[in-house]
Amino acid sequence: LEFEGDGWQWQFGGRVHADSAWFDEDVTPFEDEADFRRARVKSRLTVDHDWRLSAEYDFGGTNTGWKNTYLQYRGWKRWRVTAGNHIAPLGLAELGSSNDDPFMEQPLASALNPGLLTGVSANTWGRGWTAAGGVFGDELSNESQRKSEGEGGVLRFTAAPSRGQGTLLHVGIAG
Repeated sequence: LEFEGDGWQWQFGGRVHADSAWFDEDVTPFEDEADFRRARVKSRLTVDHDWRLSAEYDFGGTNTGWKNTYLQYRGWKRWRVTAGNHIAPLGLAELGSSNDDPFMEQPLASALNPGLLTGVSANTWGRGWTAAGGVFGDELSNESQRKSEGEGGVLRFTAAPSRGQGTLLHVGIAG
């Protein structure tokens, strides 16, 4: 759903990702199973194109709790400043939407990525490069599912030094 007024826009939506498996028992007994991987509701308010307030809650699967819940300033050219519970800009796989994942599971490198954390970050970009960094602490929800604890900083830089028709070289470093 989407509503608009003079200088503001409010969006409300969600997503459901369900997994199921049915087995034909031959030698080893397996039980049929079905579960929700994600069942999220999301609300986002944008004011004057410069301010964005987002709140997302997942009540499905094993990783329930608050997800992207933040305030973001977008008023500077090619800059975004975000405060709240959001994805730490470390790895590439975590920064994309789970709606676009080509596989059922994240790559192994995602195990090293802290994922959602509470903090302040900034990112900028130019032709063929991006840079992001932030200071973070623990995420808002689901203490038992946390990938990391404590406080720390994250820096990420990417570049596309070779871009041509049908080819792209993308390199990055983060820590």
